[in-house]
Amino acid sequence: MIKTRAFLILTISLCILSCELIPKEQFTPLLNVHCLLFEGSTQPRVILNRTYSIDEPADSTFRNFPGAEVRLWRGQDTWTFYNTSWSYQCRSKINISPSDTFFLRITHPEYDTVSGRTIMPDTFSIVCPQPGDTVTTEDSLIWTRSRTCSGYYMSFAYLEMGDTFHYNIVIPNDRLRGLPQDTLVRLPLLWLDYGPKGPLTLRICALDTNYFNWIQDIRRGNFARQTQQTARITGGIGVFGSATVCSVRVYVKDDTIIGYLPGSSPSRRKSNHISVYNTVNRNQP
Repeated sequence: MIKTRAFLILTISLCILSCELIPKEQFTPLLNVHCLLFEGSTQPRVILNRTYSIDEPADSTFRNFPGAEVRLWRGQDTWTFYNTSWSYQCRSKINISPSDTFFLRITHPEYDTVSGRTIMPDTFSIVCPQPGDTVTTEDSLIWTRSRTCSGYYMSFAYLEMGDTFHYNIVIPNDRLRGLPQDTLVRLPLLWLDYGPKGPLTLRICALDTNYFNWIQDIRRGNFARQTQQTARITGGIGVFGSATVCSVRVYVKDDTIIGYLPGSSPSRRKSNHISVYNTVNRNQP
């Protein structure tokens, strides 16, 4: 028994010593990048920050991050960005079209070089409702599919009792196989019960693989997975993605389904933002 106790004490002591002898893992900051290109937009922006160690005060504002060289190119066309108070912007206009392939490269003397690529999603159109239509929660939002679409992301927020309530859902496209009209996407408007009544713009964005994966990681809390295999950037974290936007202005009318969704209380709601994202998952090499 004495020998057993001595052996246990010796084993525990060695374990403690081995833990103490393990050198502390050195933290290496990386560039944190956010850039989303929109089809039809001419002034893209790149927002920069860096990662912070757990015991270091973090600056989450993404403002005034000087010293970086930001370049964007498509084929033989190259654009150099300049630093503003909160982002890097291009001095000249860039015509961004569907199916364009863009490359991003960011260098900084204190950090690893960040590289990324995105392919602009294809265009699509909203079939129903039409501009100016009156809609209720009994109606549906219908749009043509953007080619190689992989899923849908819907997000909106409203103010209730002084707090902002966020609601979002991601639906992979493979859950919708076998629909009678596989060229169209139909989304019931029951979620309008959360929003205000009156004029409203319904917005749909077709997202590339990079931004769709980035949103998935954010929703799941997988921040550490924001690497080359998810948001497809190297040398840092964040996302370089693209989107094609389509929207329709409608009038939302009260109906008998108000209060159908749990937690809805129209009398307490103020301003809100509603958007629906039609995401694209391209098999980019």
